[in-house]
Amino acid sequence: MKIHHHKTGWFILIALFFASCSASDFTPTHIAKIELSPDGKRVAASGHSVDLSFWSFPEGKEEKSYPDHDHYNPAFIGGENNFIICKSNRYGTPLKWVGKVTSINASDKKEIAEISWESSCWESVVSAKNKFMAGSNPENVLLLKTDAKGALRKKELKVSNSQQLALTPDGNWLFSMQGTMGKPKTQKITKINTASEKIESSISYEEMISGLPKEEDYEYVSPYTSIGPKGNYIALIFKVYGFSSDHILVVVDLNDKKTIYSSLLGGPSNFETGSIRPSFHFSGNLLAFSRGNKVEVIDLKTGKTAREYNIISDNSRFITPSKFMTVTSQWFIPGTDYLLLPSQKGLFIADVSSDEKPIFLPVTPFGIVLSENQKYFALLHGTTAEIRRIPKGELVASLKHAKDVVTAVFIENGNKIITGGQSLDLITWDIKTGKIEKKWKVNP
Repeated sequence: MKIHHHKTGWFILIALFFASCSASDFTPTHIAKIELSPDGKRVAASGHSVDLSFWSFPEGKEEKSYPDHDHYNPAFIGGENNFIICKSNRYGTPLKWVGKVTSINASDKKEIAEISWESSCWESVVSAKNKFMAGSNPENVLLLKTDAKGALRKKELKVSNSQQLALTPDGNWLFSMQGTMGKPKTQKITKINTASEKIESSISYEEMISGLPKEEDYEYVSPYTSIGPKGNYIALIFKVYGFSSDHILVVVDLNDKKTIYSSLLGGPSNFETGSIRPSFHFSGNLLAFSRGNKVEVIDLKTGKTAREYNIISDNSRFITPSKFMTVTSQWFIPGTDYLLLPSQKGLFIADVSSDEKPIFLPVTPFGIVLSENQKYFALLHGTTAEIRRIPKGELVASLKHAKDVVTAVFIENGNKIITGGQSLDLITWDIKTGKIEKKWKVNP
């Protein structure tokens, strides 16, 4: 989760709505996402079975709400005093959707439909500095930008069956992972130049698996793809198509279109599914990935292991070893050598530039939020948001809530934080004092 600050400027808000399916009917009502506008004068909140709401900040006065929107992931986009909503509404059966992008003027609150298609907005990503949004549906990849006057401008690119979108950190390159479920050989990767708004190149299924045994068929697990920060590498998790379902990490050089690294991660029989998104170091030369209870960091220049962390043995004095203890994710703190390793037993913090063992915090976080200045991170677990200092994890404040806290965003250069969750309260906290500054309710 990122918060972007701008001293001046107008804005547009883009929100992607996901209609609930049958499994989500049992999910408690809660705030799932909080965003602050670039000028710091407006807060947007969204969630499960709650209204999309906009509030003046820091006053907490409601400006506008949209009832009956079951949705997630709002994001402010720089532009004129409008915002845009990209939503997917279910109708008929759970598998049939309609998507629509709506432009809403913040002054007169009039809604003007700009784009509509008879299918869902499958996925959306927001660029660095919130300059544009990219979305996908079964037929196209859509770029939504604003012109110099703040008016919405769209560009549709013929890229079908996009299962996942990924942006480089600078927002210059957009990658679409495509394919038809059950047909592995239809899978490919399309590279899009977001400045020229043109398709630059594509990588075929055969090129992606060029370094794997030819006697097997493979299918990549789309939600777990990572792009190198320079757009030169892509890390994918493939599974062997068939009975074994073994998972394999594959790293492809996007320029040479060939596999430069592959490693068998295991299969579900030994609880090592490998279904974890790999994480690139900011240099683009190191990649971290998990293999059951181990985390490996490889040097992509040499293909050799640079670091290896055994999460059980390295910290056995803190925890009871368990076969079922697997690392649930791993990711580098941007611009640093520190690797966060949340697991089922707690959080580990590893310095990949050092031989020292990872620091262990006996907290199992539901979520982790970083401050943009990389000074603090918030661990969300149960009814508590723990504010800890980067990189050692020293406790700064423990913020108690009436019900489970689900989301948070740092503001004012990391000195304050806004939290939300099952209580449906938006709460502004002063991190130094640990006290509430403002609290207001979002409509269910």
